[in-house]
Amino acid sequence: MKSSSTKFTDLLLVLTVLLAAGCSRIRTYQSTPAPTQISTPNPTPTELAPKTPTPYQEQPVKAMPVQPRFGVAGKDSLGDPYIPELGNTGYDVKLYNLIFDIAPEQKIITATAIISATSTLDNLGRISLDFKGFQTDGVSVNGDFIPFYRSPNKLYLDLPRPFAKDEPLTVKVNYHGEMQTQSTTYIPQFQMGFTQPKADRLFAFSEPDGARAWFPANDHPLDKAAFQIEATVPQALTAVANGDLLATDTADGKTTYKWYEEDPLATYLATLAVGPYVEIDSQSYDKTQLRYYIFQDDPKAGNSVNQSALILKFLTDLIGPYPFDEFGYVEINSPGLAMETQTMILVDQAIFDSNPSATFVHEAAHQWFGNSVSLATWGDIWLNEGFAQYFQVLWQIKYGGNLRVILDSYENSILQHEQTEFAPLDEPSENNMFGTNTYLKGAWILYMLREELGDELFIKVIRTYYQRYAGGNATSADFQAVAEEVSRKDLEAFFRQWVETPGNPHLAITWTSQPTVSGSKATIQVCQTIPDGTYAFPLEIQLAATDGKGEISTIQVSERQQDITVKLPFEPTILTADPNQKVLADVNVTRVDLIQPCPS
Repeated sequence: MKSSSTKFTDLLLVLTVLLAAGCSRIRTYQSTPAPTQISTPNPTPTELAPKTPTPYQEQPVKAMPVQPRFGVAGKDSLGDPYIPELGNTGYDVKLYNLIFDIAPEQKIITATAIISATSTLDNLGRISLDFKGFQTDGVSVNGDFIPFYRSPNKLYLDLPRPFAKDEPLTVKVNYHGEMQTQSTTYIPQFQMGFTQPKADRLFAFSEPDGARAWFPANDHPLDKAAFQIEATVPQALTAVANGDLLATDTADGKTTYKWYEEDPLATYLATLAVGPYVEIDSQSYDKTQLRYYIFQDDPKAGNSVNQSALILKFLTDLIGPYPFDEFGYVEINSPGLAMETQTMILVDQAIFDSNPSATFVHEAAHQWFGNSVSLATWGDIWLNEGFAQYFQVLWQIKYGGNLRVILDSYENSILQHEQTEFAPLDEPSENNMFGTNTYLKGAWILYMLREELGDELFIKVIRTYYQRYAGGNATSADFQAVAEEVSRKDLEAFFRQWVETPGNPHLAITWTSQPTVSGSKATIQVCQTIPDGTYAFPLEIQLAATDGKGEISTIQVSERQQDITVKLPFEPTILTADPNQKVLADVNVTRVDLIQPCPS
């Protein structure tokens, strides 16, 4: 907001319903640059099914021995400081083979999860899988039944023998039960796991910690893996998942769909949607097959698929080649929800029917930022949402949007929510993980970085960052390091104040002017009114006369109080702070007869 008379307005964006030290910096968190391509052979189900029934039944975790039968236990966390309960350090998943038999009318699934992994510890004797709900019917490792124990969020497995580091292990978990959604602290407006809005329609939603609500997993983006999802559904329905449709088979009134995504993905980006779908195979873009699954009774949805090639070209020209082999959307019933599930994006029917291209750009941009370049810690969610939001803005500008109007709306919304979301951008409060800051302030920071670096350097930073971490994981510190390397600038102060510090600058500007022989002399005072700390940035000040004549001066704001005097060839009647909308700040301007010192 740039003047005291401007009213706060809520920005009505799909993103806000879609998903909206104290300044300590995580500098030692390990991120993963672009790996060499993980080669996972086109899989066939590895049944490894013992011939006799399991001798072990599901037991509560309180019955689990303190020490595993063999060796050591992997830690029950991959170390994310933001959601520390996720993951396990004992293994690295290479492939999830998920097999579902779904009875939508009864809301029941019978499932098998076959998890191909390698041990990451020597003498490994116990691991845990993130898993909520359902009844576990049996667990085996490399064909041997093993004892297993349940807590509300974990499935613990005592391995049949100690495993050496890098040794393969294949875990098979059989489970069944009613499809019941699970709540999460981080995005309370949506439920995790299988949602069934109608008797013949269901879908799986998992961001950020909900994959464990529909299959056992090492449920953290640091452990990305290939996925094969096989679903058997009533013949009248279609099952849609990530990647490429390998095969379908119909028998006894049911059809089995087998999907495979070779490019490793984070568990929260896996999905399975079931419904009365019509498949639309659109034109391809470059070598990427475009396809969509829309409800048979929704004739409007087809209008939304026509811009996909244009969207992918727009993003490819800015960032680099599209990361995957397939791209498409699947229609669901969940008001306001659009989710960047890898290669097959979930989109609510109402969004499809209204055809907002900016929303489709936002979700498509995630395929680069969030899906290919994934988070190393959930505290850095702005790297996903802020980036996608920024590319959405660029799309809007390209097709007639006004940058200043968009930024002003974003700024008003950020400032309106400042008190409820008062936290560093890279450490949002739990209930505001998907709040206004994550999206809108994230986009604003990228815009200001572009102003700091210039267009050419900024685009080079974005491309270099993507190329370096494509297929891996990154942090805010990694992005900063790339920006400094490419620009050859010290950006520590920029990232400290805009990413690592809660709140935003608040400026009270007072000014006065006096006539002179040649025109006038204006005196301007800038006060930073936040209670702790100060920001440093260039602030443009425009002084203008009634006839429209004006001049712009720049103040290097860095202190709590700064005063400047400007000589003008005219008598100013109005002062506008930040006329070109370059700084995210709450600014109030007042003309006075006598300037007083800033309040201490």
